[in-house]
Formats: sequence, C-alpha cells, structure tokens
Amino acid sequence: MQVNQSEILLAALVVAVGDSYTPVQLQKYMFLLDKNLPASMGGPFFDFQPYDYGAFDPAVYEVAKRLASQGLVLIDSNPGTPVRTYAPTSMGVERGNEILSKINADISKYLRELSIWVRGMGFSELVSKVYQLYPETKVNSVFRG
Repeated sequence: MQVNQSEILLAALVVAVGDSYTPVQLQKYMFLLDKNLPASMGGPFFDFQPYDYGAFDPAVYEVAKRLASQGLVLIDSNPGTPVRTYAPTSMGVERGNEILSKINADISKYLRELSIWVRGMGFSELVSKVYQLYPETKVNSVFRG
C-alpha cells in the first residue's frame, strides 16, 4: 500500500502508543523512514537536507501542523522549556490505526521498532547515531557530539 506524507507521519506517531516525540526524534524518525522504507510505500516522503543538526526538512513540522489543524495531532509545549512534543489525539490514533492496518505487517513492525529506537535516545545520542549511519548528513552541522 502506498501512503502519503500525512499518513506516514500519523502512522509513525501512533506506533508510540501513548508516548510523544521531541522535534529531533520526529525529524530523525522521518529521515530514517525515508531512507529505509521501500519505494512501494510511496516515498521518499520528505526532502531532507544536511542542516545544523543533520538531516532536516521543515515540511515534517508543516505536515504535523496540518494534522493538528485537523484534530489528529497534538503539538504541546512543555512548561519551562522551548521544546515541543508531538503525539496523536484520540481521533489521530483511530485514523493512524486504520492506516497501519492496511500497511504490510513487516513494515508496521519496522515502524514500531524504529519508534522505540528513536525515542530511547536523548538529543545528542540520537543525532550522533544518525551521523554514524549517514555521515553525509553532518556536512553542515553545528553539532559535534
């Protein structure tokens, strides 16, 4: 099954099962999906470019904002920090699970495993790991972790 940007992002959020993503986790998750999902899924979904902290595409945030305006995603600011978090709403979970049910089981499993991997790391560790896997993404980096 082919999916679009909004569908892959929503499915990616839903597999976190009640957890949320920080901006760097969401960017790196979408980047890794673009690199590793088969073209038959409809990707690549974004146009990642080397930036301050590696692979980055502002469209990831634009799609999340669009989904938020549709009531499918909650973008929340944590009190006392400038960091936002991204998670599906209950309506988003319902729609995301519909998408997941139509995706190949191996790909759904990969989405879940990658979600756990990405959310299991802090900022520095995640950026460093992606740099190790894809050294070309650090060419414009300000991060030297």
